[in-house]
Amino acid sequence: MVRGRNELQDALRRWSQVLSIGGRFRCVRRLKILGGGKIQEGEGVLQESPGATVNEQDEGEGEEEEEQDDNIKDYFEMHDFCKPSKSGIEFWEDDMPLLHHEDYTETWQPLADFIGQLAGLQDLVWAYADPLPPCILSVVDAMSCRLHMHNFCLNSLIQHRDYRHDIDPDEFALATSTSLYSIVVPYHDLDSDGDLDYNREAVLRMVAGAAPRLAHVWMHLCLPENSIAFMEAMRSPKPAWSGFFPGTAVADEHGRGSLQSLFFDSGVSHTELSSWSCHTDFAKLRRITIHWDYESSDAVTSLQILGEIALAGGLKSLNTLVLSIPHFNARPMQDALIHLLEHLNPLDILDLTGFIGHKTLEPALIHHGGTLRKLRVIPYRAYGTLSPMVEFSEATIQRLVELCPNLEQVEFPINRTHSDGRETRIYRSLSALSRLKHVSLNLQFSVGAIKQGRKREEELQDDEEEEGLVFRISAGDDLPLADIQDGFNNGAIDSSLALSIFNLISSGGSLKHLRLQIERTRGPGSEEPDLNDMLAWIGRNWVCEQDDGGKVSVRELGKKKRMIIQEELPYFEESHYLTAWKNTWPQKSSNWWENWRSLPLSDEAEGSERVEGSGSQ
Repeated sequence: MVRGRNELQDALRRWSQVLSIGGRFRCVRRLKILGGGKIQEGEGVLQESPGATVNEQDEGEGEEEEEQDDNIKDYFEMHDFCKPSKSGIEFWEDDMPLLHHEDYTETWQPLADFIGQLAGLQDLVWAYADPLPPCILSVVDAMSCRLHMHNFCLNSLIQHRDYRHDIDPDEFALATSTSLYSIVVPYHDLDSDGDLDYNREAVLRMVAGAAPRLAHVWMHLCLPENSIAFMEAMRSPKPAWSGFFPGTAVADEHGRGSLQSLFFDSGVSHTELSSWSCHTDFAKLRRITIHWDYESSDAVTSLQILGEIALAGGLKSLNTLVLSIPHFNARPMQDALIHLLEHLNPLDILDLTGFIGHKTLEPALIHHGGTLRKLRVIPYRAYGTLSPMVEFSEATIQRLVELCPNLEQVEFPINRTHSDGRETRIYRSLSALSRLKHVSLNLQFSVGAIKQGRKREEELQDDEEEEGLVFRISAGDDLPLADIQDGFNNGAIDSSLALSIFNLISSGGSLKHLRLQIERTRGPGSEEPDLNDMLAWIGRNWVCEQDDGGKVSVRELGKKKRMIIQEELPYFEESHYLTAWKNTWPQKSSNWWENWRSLPLSDEAEGSERVEGSGSQ
């Protein structure tokens, strides 16, 4: 972690002393540079062969962050040390520093010299807020290691509409570096000053061959402020980009690149998707991630284009598909998604969130289930309903066991039902997945859900438009005591319950890691601060891990944040919610917030004695 010039020099001096013993310089395989005004990561800085991380942070720091970022590991196929952290990087808006500021090269030259001594270096990760110094790029290129840029921006390509110019020579060297391997690209068409941003266009050229080793790209759309300059610039179309050196004879056109991973975190239009397919060979893509937001009305066309590419064999190498599906054009959207999934080769990893129904999931599992190693499905759940679009019941899990026998990792929501027989059987049915190692369950519950007359009518069917469902919104004070007590019973997750769930699922013998995250779904009283604080106090998130010796440890996630709530609880006045609390749990002391426990599973498995340090209640 680099926090300043003096600290950098001290750190380099310390590391040089450590690595000079026994010729350890040649043992360093990976180096990550962190810091700057926009970087908030807490990871190791040096990694030695064969895989030990040298970490200067306090023990336990960053563990919760690691859990939250688990899914990002699927976006890029590389060593975890080199992957970007979605929650760890705050992307720039319009305040990136200039590449050439005073003493810039002089400041970073000692680090460049240090890197030059790492003869065995394979990966350099630049996760610093400032641009990569030319002196470091020169050393990296000479060593032919892989360069990972977690905040890639060619600042000279952000230009005034009337004064467009060549790219900065140092930035051109970076854009065409033979070491550049993965990039995270924050971009926009216009910034808040109304200037044109051509970073997206430049990345397409890089993908097409200007950066010959570029294999992984993450495009992050930034939203500029609605300034007067921005609004005025919006009135005129964006001029086409003229290349790195407009008006010269320097050629920068290339053929088609060979990306392995492509990630759009703010959706991609059908025209943009077609452009990307012209610049890189989709037949060589191994991972595609597209997150469309809630209101992406053109996503169906993009899915249809992907489906046609797949039908023609243009996605034959794909092994990982991650999609967030919006809620527009429900039936055409589902048809396009089914068409795409049915014409892909069997996948290893499938991750679907959003508008996903049974009619979509079933054919996906039939086609891909035999090869799937990881499955993540987070279906949409409408306001005030008792279940999401896909309810992971015992029958659904049994279907997973039948169709997906090789699953090693799963994540999906589970409806809490007072730890009754239905809920218990769901956990037990997961134990039939004999290869399952990692499980993440979103334990969902409602408070005062709007109940419909007919069975399962509360579900939003995957061929319905969301706009057609209108619900009564109730204030928290209108909630019956029975509904609040029901919410307390379903929302309370203590370490004993977490361990019981782990023991049930692990009875199949292979489970190593279980993450439980409690979630109150949107519904009546969702905005009531007192009720939310009470539910947050008892709704605890847990990680259960089993070591090679069979001992299970249980630790709480988010404990520091939860402890802040404790400071407010003694001052809660008598209320509708406190009455419901005391009705749910007989009070044994004046500290009412300490008197609670989870409902035990109706048919608990043996083995609770295996716990080793269960954390808080």
